Order: sequence, then C-alpha cells, then structure tokens
Amino acid sequence: MTAPTATGPPPTPLSATALAIPGGPAAVEAPDSSDQMYVADRSGLVWSLDHAQPTLKRPFTVWGVPAGLASDAATGRVYVAVGLPRGAQRSAGRQPALLMLDAATGQQVASVPLPGDPGDIRLDSTLGLLFVVVPDRETLETIDVRDPKILRSTDGLAQVTGIALDQDTHTLYLSQLDGQLAVVDGQTGVISDHLTLSGVGLSGVAVGGGRVYAINTPGQALLAVDPATGDVLDLPLGTEPAALVIGPQSGAAYILEPAVGAVVRLDPGSGTELGRVSLGQDPVESPSLAPDDLWARPRLAISPMDETVYVIEPQSGTLALVPAPP
Repeated sequence: MTAPTATGPPPTPLSATALAIPGGPAAVEAPDSSDQMYVADRSGLVWSLDHAQPTLKRPFTVWGVPAGLASDAATGRVYVAVGLPRGAQRSAGRQPALLMLDAATGQQVASVPLPGDPGDIRLDSTLGLLFVVVPDRETLETIDVRDPKILRSTDGLAQVTGIALDQDTHTLYLSQLDGQLAVVDGQTGVISDHLTLSGVGLSGVAVGGGRVYAINTPGQALLAVDPATGDVLDLPLGTEPAALVIGPQSGAAYILEPAVGAVVRLDPGSGTELGRVSLGQDPVESPSLAPDDLWARPRLAISPMDETVYVIEPQSGTLALVPAPP
C-alpha cells in the first residue's frame, strides 16, 4: 500500500496593497526605463513611489487638474497634462497645458498650452514626441518635447476612450466609444486606418507582442487585433472589463473587472484565466461610459521589470499595487 503523499497548505491567494491618494487619483504611469512610478491626484499633487513599494514620496505640485503622466529617465523629465479645475476660466498662465518638470526637483522647466482639457498622453522618447488626447476638440495633439511646442493636430477623433503607443513602429492606437479603432502614424500624425472592432462600448486599448488589444465594457469582451491583417479575435469575459494592460514580459493580459473586485490575468490568445488578484474591496458596477466620464474611469499601468500592476480607481480614491505573478 502506498503511503499518502504529504501536502502543504494551499497557497495564500494574492491580494493587492491599497494606498489612499488624498486628492483622488487622476493619472498613473510606470516608466519603461526606471524603477520609479508616478501617480497624480486631482488636487495637483504628483507623487512618486519606488518600484512595488507602498510608500508615497513627497509630492510635486502643479496648477490645474492632472489628466495624463509620462516620464523619461534619460532626460530627467516628468510630463503632466493638466486641465482647468471645474468652473475655472481660461486666463494667461491658467489654461490647459502640458507641463514639463525636472524629475529631481519638481521644478517646472517648460509649458505648452493645449487647445482644451486633456484626456491622456503617451511619450515616444525615441522621436522626442508626446501625444495628447484632447476630447472636447476631438483631436490628438503632437508635441515636440525637445523644442517645446505643438507640431500638429490630428482631428476627427470623436469619443476617444483610450490610447496606446507601439514604441517599435511609432504607431498610435486610439479606441473610440462607437467601436472603432483609429490607427495613427506617430511620425506624421496621419490617420492611416480605422478598424471596426465591436459595437458601442469600446473602452480601452493596449499593445503587446505585435498585437493590439481592446476591451468592450458592455459587450464583456477582450478583442485581439492583428494590425497587419485587421483580423479581430473576440474573447468573451463573462463580466464587464474596466481597464487593461499587456505584460511586457509574459504577453499576458491584465484586466480590471470591478464586478469581481479583482485584476484578472488572461492568456490573450485563448482567454484562459491564468490567475487573479483581489483588490480587497467589495465588487462594484463598472464605471460610466457617459461622454463626460470617459476620462474619469479606472486606469492601469504595469512595471516592465516584473509586471507589478498599478491600479487607480477615481471613485474609491486609491492606488492599488497588484503584486507580480509568482
């Protein structure tokens, strides 16, 4: 008779660490080439954290309401796109802008006025270009960060819900609420294609491994797109997704699912669940897709070092650190 094999206790389920953000989180960024990450709140404070460490450092202060963050360790710059506080009037020195800060001191070194309140931003450090979604103008602004100024404006981009940048091809992908994916050449600002991915409800986009991924919240779907052919793979999720990122090392999709109060890790080729991490809060309804709320939804950022995921949820007022998969 074979003796039973001794087994240890089941592994402890992973859970996230939540940090309260005093003014309510508005933007988050995990740089590709640094162990620092940044989170900005609606009061104009820009906080930094060391990689995966749940301690907020002394913040920088900016005027206005932050909407997008980017940074470049090579130049020592942090970029903050800010809009007007609710009810404020545009005036000299008080207008929507891209602010350029010294990463060591927080001192503002340059500012580029924007034509309207920003949604989010992406930095192509190789080209020295930064891209800003301006929702109320339905434009994408291209800014030269080496000689700070707006180079061009790409219009015809209504109800953008997300922006992703393929650093290798310098191509931008913008999800639009009506189910379209706009493809923009970052070097020229020209819209090179419009792909129909789904019905109404397309609410976020990410890139990884030569593919583009998007989510449809009411459609409860993850959509995988081959940009070379335009082929779309529709993967049902069974619950409404609110945000996504793609792991730069594993290629896995990390999806925020408010109804289960977790970040779920999936194989983006099959939709198979690989794991999940509880956010330690009660499940909630997915955030609104009303036009005025599109850029007040949760956001994810991911560390390229080990795929620690950072989650901001404006409604809960927290930054959650989701530990890297074992």
